[in-house]
Amino acid sequence: MTTLPSVFPFSKLKLRDREALEWVGYNPTFHRFTKYGLAISDAAFYVCWQSWIFARWRRYPLVEISNVTFVGDKDSRPALKFQVGRRLLAFRTPCDSHTEEVDFDRGVLSKAAEKLQSKVRQEC
Repeated sequence: MTTLPSVFPFSKLKLRDREALEWVGYNPTFHRFTKYGLAISDAAFYVCWQSWIFARWRRYPLVEISNVTFVGDKDSRPALKFQVGRRLLAFRTPCDSHTEEVDFDRGVLSKAAEKLQSKVRQEC
């Protein structure tokens, strides 16, 4: 079982009772104003869309998610796309001029897509 990192924005994430955390993803870089967070539990996918004092976690039950894809070629910002019901959502990491940070973000979103796709298949 995974534990929540003791860094922002995870300090604002509240899992439901009896929900087990399985994976977390974020970029702990120091130079960005915005932070992001992703978490996958045994029942839901959590996404922190906003940053700092406006941090807000959204919960998407795994049973409602389909069509998970990662988009992240070297010429674009990485994105994790997933469908919730009829809505197609895209989570993009913050803009960054540091190539190493964008590459790190690609790795986080790629891993998130892999883990989420695996969990969604299990739910079917």
